[in-house]
Amino acid sequence: MDSSKESSLDCIVRKPVFLRDGDLTSEFKSGCAVVDILFPGHDTVNIVHLTFKNNYTASVELKAKIKEEDKGETWKVCIKKLVLMPHPHYEAGSQCYVSITSDMMCFPTDNVVMLRLILRQSSPHWATFGIENPKCYIPSLFNLTSAPWLSNDNESNDVAVPKPKHQGLPKSENVAELMQRMWAMTEEIKAAKTERIGRFDIDGSYDVNLLSYT
Repeated sequence: MDSSKESSLDCIVRKPVFLRDGDLTSEFKSGCAVVDILFPGHDTVNIVHLTFKNNYTASVELKAKIKEEDKGETWKVCIKKLVLMPHPHYEAGSQCYVSITSDMMCFPTDNVVMLRLILRQSSPHWATFGIENPKCYIPSLFNLTSAPWLSNDNESNDVAVPKPKHQGLPKSENVAELMQRMWAMTEEIKAAKTERIGRFDIDGSYDVNLLSYT
């Protein structure tokens, strides 16, 4: 998606919870961690883009809690497995920047309550793993082309809306520059003092040929 059509969304990223096998006091790790992302102040959001920097995570699974009218809030898998490190025992991809867009997901994410990232690292070579600086994006408020009231399909509307005669409008900066020029010209005209020229006065004298006799 075009970045000009996206807006960054404030979110709360919880600290990763590392899952363990057996006794909680055991230092043996399962190679799996969970990171939750919450959106305070929003009932639901439309997530179109997710970015983060990898930190030795081999693969990631993305889940979303979706609010549905008939089922309430349910968890759905957006991405089953996204490989970040092709070979978990080697450095390749360990610190890459990751971009997940809506077209990569299994279903539309337009009623998201929260996101959950499940991180996996099967190699014991790395002391820890995770992700850094996750950011979520929603459709920009200025993306008027996606607004439903600008649609040309009026078949389902009771009131007919005329189609625009012109597809594009001039840029705001061009309009502002033109208005400034017009204002400057108006001020110059007001300030200019016009000298009165006599009807037959030419260089301080009269031209006899221009005089009319009565």
